[in-house]
This record gives sequence, C-alpha cells and structure tokens, in this order.
Amino acid sequence: MTLQNERVLIIMDGLYIGGTETHVLAIAKEMIKQGVHVVIVGKTGPLHRSFLSLGCPIYPIECKVEGSVSSDIWEETKNILREIMKWEKITVVHGHQTTSARFAFPVARELGIPFVFTVHGTYESLENLRDIAENGGTIISVSQPIQHWLMQQNISSTLIPNGINLKQYRPLQKTNLLKKMRIPLHAPVVLYAARLSWEKAKICKQVIQACCYLRKRYFPSLHLIIAGKGFHDGEIKKMIEKVQGKSKYKFIHFLG
Repeated sequence: MTLQNERVLIIMDGLYIGGTETHVLAIAKEMIKQGVHVVIVGKTGPLHRSFLSLGCPIYPIECKVEGSVSSDIWEETKNILREIMKWEKITVVHGHQTTSARFAFPVARELGIPFVFTVHGTYESLENLRDIAENGGTIISVSQPIQHWLMQQNISSTLIPNGINLKQYRPLQKTNLLKKMRIPLHAPVVLYAARLSWEKAKICKQVIQACCYLRKRYFPSLHLIIAGKGFHDGEIKKMIEKVQGKSKYKFIHFLG
C-alpha cells in the first residue's frame, strides 16, 4: 500500500498549545504533503485555526478523563468515533495521549484498523500503554529517555526522535528580547517554556524556587523568563508576585 492510499485518523485530547500538539501539527502537515489523507479528532482549542489551515477534516470531540463520564457518554463517544472511522475509510489510527486513546483504541481493534500510539512523556498511563502494546498496538517513543523508561516497564517501542522545524521555529534576536524586558545583556538568563498545567506547573514552581536560591547565593544578576500558559498560570503569577514583592527590580518575567 502506498502513502497515497493511507487514511490516518490522528486523535488528541484537544487542539491546545503544547509540545504534543505542535508535534502533531508538524507530522500532519508532512503526511498531507506525502499524499496521505489526514483526519484530526480532538476537543477544539487555541491551535484549531492552525490545524484548519492544513485543509483536512477536523472533528471537535471531547474525550473526558476516566471516571468523569457515565457509561452512556462513554458508549456515545465510541459510537461517534466508530462512525468517523467508517465514513472517512480510515486505515490507521494514531493516538498521542492516553485519555483520548482509551476511546479510540477499542474501536480501532473492533474495526480491524492498525493502532499506533506515540509516547511524548512519562506522565502517560502505564496501564493504558500496556493495554495497547499487549493487544496489537504499536508504540512509538520520541526520545531515548522515553524509550528507556518504557523498557523499564517491559513495554517495547520504536524510537522515532522528536525534532524542531527550524523554518517555523527560529531564534529571535537576543538583544531585542532582553531590551524589551529590561534585562542587562551580561546577566545570566534561565528560560522555562512549557504548558503551566498539572505536573509541569509544579516543575515551574520548583524552577522559581531554584532561581531564587541561585540568585541569592551565587548569581545576584540572574533573571528567569517563563513562557507558557495553562490551568495553573494564575497560581504561578501569584507565586511570582509573592517572591518579588514590591521590589523595583523584577527578575522573573512572565510572558504567557
């Protein structure tokens, strides 16, 4: 079967702004270039317009977390996915987050459609990953540390290293950014860039604490730049206000 005959359904939790979603945007764009028919499924979000620009069908379906839905909604969601797979004549289903994959995997198995799941981090449900691996699914890891983590859990995976599209994501002029935030050119700068939700928000708080310690003990001119947004960005902002107090010289810069 050639690439022109493939019809891939990519399912995500939502079209949010994050590493997983931008990864999917990049591979979807490349697959479409190669002649693959791509279908996107996921709750609508900030990246909806970017996905819309690809010109592929988008089905805005929300796959809720386990335990938060009744059996009726569970079955209704699976029925909708079943109809989409049939209507679009899907030949491969590609999952990227275990919450939404829990709905799509059993439907794909029922219809005899190959299922691929890409693991983007160690936060994914091991129970769900084992279910996929042990029941005919294919697991992909985006880095050697992820592959090693999976091996420790006795889950085999194929390594396809993640990367950055340098045409789309390119360095800014450092001086312009620093000047805008009134950061001296000689100052050491720490950048934390991630979605500010759940575990990553906790890590961000730890980074703030670490930078405060480093600034106090070793690098008095150190600055921290935080780029990201999420469910817990309000907590991060409050923490920044508390740490910096009424000081005129702010060293934590929240870009959002």
